[in-house]
Amino acid sequence: MRNSLIPLFGVFTVLIISLIAIRGESMPGLNGPDIFPGIFRLPKKDKFPINSASLKMDHTVLADGAIPVPTPESWRVVVISAIDRKPMTRAVVLSLAEKLTRHGCLTIVDPVETDVFPMGCDRIISIGTQSETIPKKLGGDGEVTLEVITRLARLPSGHPADALQRDPSGPVQQRMTISHRSRADGLIDGWPQWWAGCGRNIADVMVAHLAPQGLPPVSDPETRRWLTTLMPRSDWGTALTMQPTTEHLKWDYAFQEDLVRGWVGHITGMQVNTKRGGEQPAELQLQQRMTAGSWESAGAPGVFLFTRTDAQGQSEWFSFAPLPQKAGWTVSWWQERPKMLSVFEEWGTAATQGDVMAQRLLYAYRACPNMPMELRERASLQPPLPVPAASLPASP
Repeated sequence: MRNSLIPLFGVFTVLIISLIAIRGESMPGLNGPDIFPGIFRLPKKDKFPINSASLKMDHTVLADGAIPVPTPESWRVVVISAIDRKPMTRAVVLSLAEKLTRHGCLTIVDPVETDVFPMGCDRIISIGTQSETIPKKLGGDGEVTLEVITRLARLPSGHPADALQRDPSGPVQQRMTISHRSRADGLIDGWPQWWAGCGRNIADVMVAHLAPQGLPPVSDPETRRWLTTLMPRSDWGTALTMQPTTEHLKWDYAFQEDLVRGWVGHITGMQVNTKRGGEQPAELQLQQRMTAGSWESAGAPGVFLFTRTDAQGQSEWFSFAPLPQKAGWTVSWWQERPKMLSVFEEWGTAATQGDVMAQRLLYAYRACPNMPMELRERASLQPPLPVPAASLPASP
């Protein structure tokens, strides 16, 4: 008795159809690299490195506003945020994370669909694709226009707790547009190499603009510890509290300074969907969420400010304000340092004894109304001497 040939014929037919359906250009990496949320780590054993393709490229950079202050402290912990899910956005986010991590920065990747890692950062770089032309064939002409927003990790200007932040000593935010064009300059091994070539080149252009003198040293290349010449990172003795949230609220970054710490986020649009399928003003939904919990209104009429006390007796604050051009709402949650006066007194005593870091801290908060007047006058007399560049180790 002979077995039926029908099953074998069916398998053969499926195989033929599959081979036809698989297009020649559908290679691994065709749709760009994947990115994952959290602290970015370089592979310890890079057995399969992705080399950059050799490309002929040119760029145009248009900036709106001055470059944010490029102090070493502002490059210590950097959040790289994807504004969208487009492949070039992911390629540039990944390439910039590689570059900054190799330099010695602690880099946090924030894909568009997730909340950012709960760690106080110093700088946020948000990247989005405005337009793109991906070559239909590997090695063809490509073109992309990117929007890049760089800001220091702070509460917005004019915020109720703005006076509790360090003096930034310069601009804190800039928006720029990068136009990139590329074409093959020789044989390209595959799509991963093409994405790597474009992404890394754009990342180099971005850093060259944001740090014209080069990235400042932030860590020791051997120990990977922060340089002792940097202003100390604030230590509150407790972990940063997880932020309250709603389904429409996206937290963009966490920050932790000496006198204030918290979260800053946004809601896109002035209207949000309800569970019943309708719409309601975003601020009304936030107000309802606050009053339904343990939050109490603390603002004047028209000012959206709420407060409560947590289980440890620490006061918490929550506020939101409209974004320009009715694009949505900026939202912030924060805590203010308890026993603030004793912190200032500790700095004052150390500064009198010649502690340079204490002197720098007093100078950074010389405009803070919570600082005793005597210390404010002393801090404003003369800024501390900067650390000589010659005493800094080479960039990792």
